[in-house]
Amino acid sequence: MRIRAFLTRGFVLGLLLLVFFSPQGANAATDSYYTKESFLLAPDGTVVVEAAFQEVEVIQTADPTVEVEVSMTFQASSRPKVEILIDEYRPVFTVDEQRLEIRSSTKAPGISTMFAQASGKIRIKVPAKTSLIINTASGSCTFQGCFDADITANSASGDVSFRGEVKSFSVSTASGEIRADFEGPVARVEAHSVSGSIWLSGPVQTAQLHTVSGDINLHGSDGGKLIASTISGNLIATWETLSAPVIITAESVSGNLRFFFPADAKIRGELKSRSGRITSEFSGLFSGEVNTHFLHDDAADVQIAATTTNGAIDLRTLNHSSDQSVTAKTTKSRPDRPGDHPFTFPPKRPGPAAFLNIYRYEKRWAPGLKIRLYQDRFYLTGNLEYSYRNRDLNAQFGTVYFLNSSASWFSFYGGGGAHFSNKNGYQYPYLLVGTDFLFLFYELVYPWAEEEAPQHRFGLSIKL
Repeated sequence: MRIRAFLTRGFVLGLLLLVFFSPQGANAATDSYYTKESFLLAPDGTVVVEAAFQEVEVIQTADPTVEVEVSMTFQASSRPKVEILIDEYRPVFTVDEQRLEIRSSTKAPGISTMFAQASGKIRIKVPAKTSLIINTASGSCTFQGCFDADITANSASGDVSFRGEVKSFSVSTASGEIRADFEGPVARVEAHSVSGSIWLSGPVQTAQLHTVSGDINLHGSDGGKLIASTISGNLIATWETLSAPVIITAESVSGNLRFFFPADAKIRGELKSRSGRITSEFSGLFSGEVNTHFLHDDAADVQIAATTTNGAIDLRTLNHSSDQSVTAKTTKSRPDRPGDHPFTFPPKRPGPAAFLNIYRYEKRWAPGLKIRLYQDRFYLTGNLEYSYRNRDLNAQFGTVYFLNSSASWFSFYGGGGAHFSNKNGYQYPYLLVGTDFLFLFYELVYPWAEEEAPQHRFGLSIKL
């Protein structure tokens, strides 16, 4: 009876916390915000956007005015909280003859959407020759049209996509994907990503592409300069024709570098790897001592310097299969007009993730681990606890399901598993409910055995 009463109190407490903190609770309030504004800028003007969670879509039109639509929806535990969020994220427009600034990010450091749901979109229509500077925290950025200007986009976790024509394109993101389909020559492209991939199609005169673990795919160019680097991501670059000289500098640690050229291309340079495989279908000299392939064509169309630590380097002709069987991802063909088909990203599967829990057990520290494979809210769990009283090592293995996203600052989960000991093997099944808050966690473990009392765990939760 004591155990059942204890479990009932713990369940009621957890339910109250869930209703109180979750915006989907019975008392949740929802409200929306919308505005539409028009501005007239001088030719060659600049539009700057500072956004938080909102998606940003920019379309080039023939209209000489800049048209801005902002729509947002908030859901929180009470209407006053919703009103505070609307007031904080209400867009502020600052305009002069040459520049329009749109700010829709919180102005107070204590205000956030931590215990709320927020979604929104900023849709901008601009005339040609309008430069763009877009900064977002988690929202994606989409550009369509013949801008004939400079575009800069920065996002922490949002994707960035482009289709059309532009003078220069500079983009940076931590985990989002970068995809661009250039329908005219581009003077310069700079793309930086940590874990997201970079996919470029079209004629680029100078491309500087850098990732840590994301892949890089470049095709559709007929000349120009490529500077690329990765740590573990793969690089695939294809030149179907060579109407201008090509200069390549590429390096990677463990990622593979693959280059495709016409069969009659003349190449000069070197391919070097400390321990990776080197393959070349173009004539040259190979030095096994330094694992380097030298190419010495005097009338070279292509100059290349490619190095890896243990990644492979491939130099191939186009007739060797530079199609879908080689590329990590194919690129769709271009439509007749930029606006015929929206340029969107395929849905992303969540990648692996893990949380390390550190807590006290019998006045000693004990470790626990939650590991997500490829399902968004399902985690495998494991805990190791050494009992000094019984001189026995205990282990618990199971699964939990997060009721809301595990990436939230405050999340709830529940599940169960089996308890084992080093002396006696399998002991009993158990149920578990828990919560993560910032870098802390709390769990209540209910053993399905009469002689065992429920267990509390409280400690640090560290995302790996």
